[in-house]
Amino acid sequence: MVGDTLELMKTDGSTHVFTVEALTTQEGESVVEAPHPKQKLWIKLPVKALENELLRKVDRKIEKKINCSKRVSDIIEKEKQFKERVIKRESV
Repeated sequence: MVGDTLELMKTDGSTHVFTVEALTTQEGESVVEAPHPKQKLWIKLPVKALENELLRKVDRKIEKKINCSKRVSDIIEKEKQFKERVIKRESV
């Protein structure tokens, strides 16, 4: 659907997250959604896709949880580094 966030997972391990800006049918008609199963549609990709690469829809709820978890783990890591510096100063 136009506006959806997709992720292209490349065979080299890289990923490219992007927003669908347009969908086009085989006949060249612009559509905003894909209502039919197995309907062939074209979208513009940020990079060239090769055979065996995966395109999937990004779930915003999961993405938010992942981002939140990453921020929490960053905070925990920074707190750990701070405590290590304090301990080093106290031992000098």
